Amino acid sequence: MYYKGVYHLFYQYNPYSAVWGNISWAHSVSYDLIDWIHLENAINPTEPYDVGGCWSGSATIIPGDDKPVILYTGDNSADQQVQNLAMPKNLSDPLLREWIKSSHNPVLSPINGIDPKNYRDPTTAWRRSFDETWRVLIGSQIDGHGAAILYKSKDFINWKRTDKPLHSSNKTGMWECPDFYPVSTQGQNGLDTSVDGEDVKHVLKASFHDHDYYIIGNYDSKMETFRADVDFMDKNVQLRYDYGVFYASKSFYDGAKKRRVLWAWVTEADSESNDIQKGWSGLQADIEVSFDLPDLNGVELIDERLLDPQLLCREKNASINGVFGPFGLLVLASKDLTEQTAIFFRIFKRHEKYVVLMCSDQSRSSLTIRPKETIFGSFLHVDPNQKISLRTLIDRSIVESFGGEGRNCITARVYPGLAIGENSHIYAYNNGTKSVTISSLNAWRPMYYKGVYHLFYQYNPYSALWGNISWAHSASYDLIDWIHLENAINPSEPYDVGGCWSGSASIIPGDDKPVILYTGGSSADQQVQNLAMPKNLSDPLVREWIKFSNNPVLSPIDGIDPKNYRDPVEDGSFFI
Repeated sequence: MYYKGVYHLFYQYNPYSAVWGNISWAHSVSYDLIDWIHLENAINPTEPYDVGGCWSGSATIIPGDDKPVILYTGDNSADQQVQNLAMPKNLSDPLLREWIKSSHNPVLSPINGIDPKNYRDPTTAWRRSFDETWRVLIGSQIDGHGAAILYKSKDFINWKRTDKPLHSSNKTGMWECPDFYPVSTQGQNGLDTSVDGEDVKHVLKASFHDHDYYIIGNYDSKMETFRADVDFMDKNVQLRYDYGVFYASKSFYDGAKKRRVLWAWVTEADSESNDIQKGWSGLQADIEVSFDLPDLNGVELIDERLLDPQLLCREKNASINGVFGPFGLLVLASKDLTEQTAIFFRIFKRHEKYVVLMCSDQSRSSLTIRPKETIFGSFLHVDPNQKISLRTLIDRSIVESFGGEGRNCITARVYPGLAIGENSHIYAYNNGTKSVTISSLNAWRPMYYKGVYHLFYQYNPYSALWGNISWAHSASYDLIDWIHLENAINPSEPYDVGGCWSGSASIIPGDDKPVILYTGGSSADQQVQNLAMPKNLSDPLVREWIKFSNNPVLSPIDGIDPKNYRDPVEDGSFFI
């Protein structure tokens, strides 16, 4: 929720363990979605209507009063699911630390034949100006079929169920965590949940069958009907936010940035005992790569028996050689590739059209723990005559990959035993018989050295704008709490006076010494590569860095464009 300049993140939380149970609403706040302040729980299971747990729900901001309210599911003392209301105790508190429950709770109960064990997860409410009436959806099932039950209210306390669900499907079971929001057909900005108009369609998302599916259609708020362009589980089109491990998502409208932000749950596949021991995993690497296919002659025909992308990825996994592919990335890989998680593409042809397959293969991700699903896949709607892009975000347990500039996303949960910390590697690879060119590659990850993570990043000490670029330096023992140090590298020499731009750090084996290779903007307006190393290796935080006396160590000669020669990347050897 975004309210008066502050982002509020509410999430399901067990205060006593890292496993399900004793569910409360935890509360954290942020001014930028990056740095978070953890507050006391917003809602705890204390009343007969929520004593079994305060489950999922949504926040809504009431216009006019400019007051946020929360509608959430409570598991009551009769083991029924009911909907309850909470609001801030003190609106003058900018962080809204304390929340109180309504004396009218529960405001919605499972009557008129609704299954009391399948009635949960209210959406953010929306209102139409023509009747000043609030509307909200609750996930349920009717006669075993998934449904979004629609309720209406003038005051957010007294709700009336409509004659029919807003939408339902006989191809699915229970719908959890529904979401319903408008999208513009003419622009790229997000829309507030109550916006409507001629250039607006609506998205209905439901969580079922272990995935988050969505459909797009036209919503008529006067008739209270929603007509989907293509319905859930259509045999030709099944739209999902993510084609991997991604469930129970919830979006909110960010009025400051005019965008819609999506959160989701990436479920664990490890044992409960290991969950308790592991603790937090933070981001370790962010890599972007683009592939060009110079010649598409000889593309394989797709097997008509394997038109399900997940089955095709399983049949043609990362170890099966093809013509165009598999090519992509091996991440969280041990040096000998005993452990690896592969994100890759293959190119096929069907009915004279190219088909791009995107896969995430976790079958070799761990020697000890096997994920529930070992391979995920989807068809990526891009033209392989153009570049095929891949961006992968990696932490110790999650690999989140975006293909085709975000057209498709696959999130995987992995549990490497060898490829951890400094023993974790990233490789670009091609096991196809045809050549593939890497047209661009950018990688970021902290350096891990003698028990400390080092984060170097581009920084302008004088402004929030580009210019005067230095290498800032922060250190951490856990990737969560960071110590901000003095800049590691500043533009001070003829070979970097125009800025100390991107580069990479590497640990020299044998000497066990870190070095940095970075791009400098020289006084001749050329891009050159320079070397830096710690001044004092006995300092555990390696605070001071010195530049190599023979810089630059690499210059743009032999016809290389001096304005397009930058960003050295390391993984065993440097390349630019």
